[in-house]
Amino acid sequence: MITIRQLRYFHALSQTLHFGRAAKQLNISQPALSAQIAQMEAFFGGPLFNRAASGVSLTSDGALVRERAARILAEVGELESLATLGDRLLSRRLRLGIIASVAPYLLPAILRELGHAYPTLECEIRESVTDRLLADLATGRIDCAVVALPIENPGIETIALFDDPFHLALPVAEASRLAVPVPIAALRQERLILLEEGHCLRAQALEICRIADAGEMAGLAATSLTTILRMVSG
Repeated sequence: MITIRQLRYFHALSQTLHFGRAAKQLNISQPALSAQIAQMEAFFGGPLFNRAASGVSLTSDGALVRERAARILAEVGELESLATLGDRLLSRRLRLGIIASVAPYLLPAILRELGHAYPTLECEIRESVTDRLLADLATGRIDCAVVALPIENPGIETIALFDDPFHLALPVAEASRLAVPVPIAALRQERLILLEEGHCLRAQALEICRIADAGEMAGLAATSLTTILRMVSG
């Protein structure tokens, strides 16, 4: 495998065509430079430089490697220049997606912390369901998203933020008849109000209902957890 360091050594030698001058430019010993070039030549299966008493010159293979190495090092340089920006990368705009079911509970704290850490950051919030947010991530419409795991998309990197337990909401008058925590089997006789189609929390709740052999209350679905709580308490 070729390393960035080896490419830099190769580039210096291809420019100076002199092991001593290249080693001095790189601030390394000449034997160290020779060893790295030898490793590259072993990797490519042939010499990249002609060594002669009159000097050093590139072979035809070496000339091809020089062109590609220059492009790679230029791109690495661009990445390194981004790194030197530090916090300035987060001083412009962040396009954040978040599922609607948790947005009212998480967004205030998220925006507050971002505001403290990056005062000049502009946040653009997109509140939607998981499938749409993942599609927006894939097409670059948003930079990151808060969604429920797991998601089956190998092209998206995920980081678990926290575990959120399920809670059963029911009228105060009914609460005393169920044990705490509520056994799944106890849901068998219940009719549940869930989030509407498209919400990942609905799919997870339906899986619990399937295990418990419970059913959804016909014709009743909500767009937010707050609405569900109001419907239950009313």
